Formats: sequence, structure tokens, C-alpha cells
Amino acid sequence: MTAHRARECVAAISKRLLHRSANVQLYALTLSDSLSKNAPASIIYPELSSRAFCQTLVRVVNDRNTHDMVKKKTLGLIKEWTQVMQKEADKDGGNGVGAIMKETYDDLKAQRESMNEMKRGACLTFSFSPARPRLRRAKRRSSGACE
Repeated sequence: MTAHRARECVAAISKRLLHRSANVQLYALTLSDSLSKNAPASIIYPELSSRAFCQTLVRVVNDRNTHDMVKKKTLGLIKEWTQVMQKEADKDGGNGVGAIMKETYDDLKAQRESMNEMKRGACLTFSFSPARPRLRRAKRRSSGACE
């Protein structure tokens, strides 16, 4: 696999990640994970950690119409790829592969933490007030005859 082919492959996966169907998105994530594990690291890691692919992943995570399972898998893969690419960069002497992926991971992590803090703050700010009991009106039953 050449760098040009890897770029084309990741571009095709990016298209599928933006598909409306959750199944298509999950298959695209599975394919990208398989590529990260089976293709040569020197060829595929620069493409997976490219600005365009990372922006696509962020777009998938932040889209409110994306299924929760897709979001969880995307976040898990971003975390896994960040760790693997950092190990690879340490082994190669810090060649910068995975820097954008780490930046994406840190941004998403900070975003999730701030959202969780806002939710916790909202729970503390608004006190729980018991709901008023609903009064039901008794329905008139007609006996079938005119009264």
C-alpha cells in the first residue's frame, strides 16, 4: 500500500462516516480500525491522524443525529489511536505522527468534561419540586338512553 492509496482509502472512509445510517458508520469505523492494526504504521498513521480525518471524527461525535453507539465507538477509537500513535512516535523518536489525533482527543475530552460539569451544575441549580397531583375528571357514562 502506498501513501497515495492510503489517502484515497481514508478519504473514502471519511465519506462513509458522514453517512446517515448508523450501520454504515459502524462499518467505516471497523474498517479504519482494521487498517490501523494491519497496514504499515508508517503509511496509515499519518493519514488517520490527518486534519481532515480528525475533523470528520469530531463532526461525527458532535452531530446530535449520530447514534450513541457510533459516538461511543468513535471516542473509543480516538483514545486507542492516540495511545498507539504516541507509542509509535516515542519509538521513532518523536516524528510528530499522531499530534493532531492527540489534539483532537484532548479537545473532545475537555468538551465532554465541561458538558458533564454543566449538567451537574444544572442539577444543583434547579431544585426538584414535586409535581402537582393531576386531578382527573370523572367521565360521564351514558346509559344509552336519552335523559
